[in-house]
Amino acid sequence: MEPVLNKALKKLSERAKELECLHNVEEAIKTSGDSESILFKKLLGIIPQGMQYSTVCEARIKYGNTEYSTEDFCETEWLIKSDLVVDNNIVGHISVVYTQLIKQDKEVQFLPEEKMLLDNIASRISCWLFVLVIKSARKSQQQK
Repeated sequence: MEPVLNKALKKLSERAKELECLHNVEEAIKTSGDSESILFKKLLGIIPQGMQYSTVCEARIKYGNTEYSTEDFCETEWLIKSDLVVDNNIVGHISVVYTQLIKQDKEVQFLPEEKMLLDNIASRISCWLFVLVIKSARKSQQQK
């Protein structure tokens, strides 16, 4: 019975880490104002912490012609990516990599929940970016 309990506790611990990550993303959005660079830099410290192996995890955010990444980011074969979409247009993406092999199966380094977490973060950031576009359009109309 103990192995089953340990497995369940590990899964619960991982889900708690993911929830904390999402909470921290929301907090970063609230405290970044309308600054993309401030938000993206905060997210680079938050996103790896939501992953199962955060000590060997790096992140990169590409938005338009701008790229932000953690200090040791380099593309590896162990990568997941989620698009940033504004008004049905892909405007960038968030990439997360493991810098070393964690599991023996090279095809499945990330848990399905980690991909879902990254997709949720990208969706939330896409909504925030869309709001910025609307604010900018409204501001330019008011100036006319």
